[in-house]
Amino acid sequence: MDRLFAVVASLLLATGASGAAASKTTEIALPPNWNEGLAPGVNVGIAGQYAGDAGLAKDPDVFAVEDFEAGRVTLAYTEGDAWDAMIRVTTSTPHGGASSGEITWQQGDNGGANRYWLPKKALAADHPAYFLRAYRRFDRGFFPGDVSKKVGLKGMGICCLAAKFDGRGGVKSGGACDGTNWYTVEDQFVGYAGNGAGNQDGYYWFGHLYSYEPFPDKAVAKVGELKINDPPTTRWSSYAEPKKFITYDTWNCYEVGLYLNTPGKPDGEARYWIDGELQSRVTGICFRTVPQALPEIATLNLYRTTENFPQKMTLWMDDIVIARRYIGPMKVVPAKGKKAATKKAK
Repeated sequence: MDRLFAVVASLLLATGASGAAASKTTEIALPPNWNEGLAPGVNVGIAGQYAGDAGLAKDPDVFAVEDFEAGRVTLAYTEGDAWDAMIRVTTSTPHGGASSGEITWQQGDNGGANRYWLPKKALAADHPAYFLRAYRRFDRGFFPGDVSKKVGLKGMGICCLAAKFDGRGGVKSGGACDGTNWYTVEDQFVGYAGNGAGNQDGYYWFGHLYSYEPFPDKAVAKVGELKINDPPTTRWSSYAEPKKFITYDTWNCYEVGLYLNTPGKPDGEARYWIDGELQSRVTGICFRTVPQALPEIATLNLYRTTENFPQKMTLWMDDIVIARRYIGPMKVVPAKGKKAATKKAK
């Protein structure tokens, strides 16, 4: 039954951190847009309708696009000029068009987190879903040379803020992640020594999905391996089986999806794709116990968690899309005409 999934529903979850208790099992039909992106192999999404993403920004299911073709950062971020300060628009390493964004960390740099506020139309649905796609390219600076050194880099995702979603529903709450305030679904990248399949010079480097949400012990891995943090940390991480390791100096397409639950019921989901292939799917999630706790932001992090790393690292990003439906990889443009020309039609 690939169009239905069994979840534990009607949980009488309290709005406090304990989140208890009685349950019964029922089957809940997936909303139509939730069925997208679940097929084996490469999944084509709404980007498949737009060669080279030309015109994608005007699709009714798209909230925002950043392709750097304007020669500057155009998305409206809320945390100062962090992106403008870190990103250099370059024409030397484009993905689909003529430009991309280049980010460099020098020794000791950490970077920062950046937020894009979702528009009100993003919240207008009974079972809204949120998608964030970005192409990324990592240089060999992410290989430390000394494989005993670990690397960590925060990625991107969809979040409900800890104490500021009152603008969406009149509720203000902070503190513990308990279903009345904050949660997040994001990806991050980690590197460490490894000698099995996929290692690069004795090193593993890959991206994976993670979430902070109130009741992580209720989460179920439908695709991938699930690891739940010990309490009181309300976090789980999901890893592809097998892991898809990153090849340096190669563009890859990453996409995160958050499927919002019915308040108080564990019928939410989180998913992660690389190059259109589903890597992780986690179900049974109760992100919220009150209706007002809606996602507010897309996070676009440039935060290196490894302090005082010994060398420079460079990452390129391009063709970032935020939407209400599965986006999928860019549709390849024929050799003649390329996206640099077709983008003018946007």
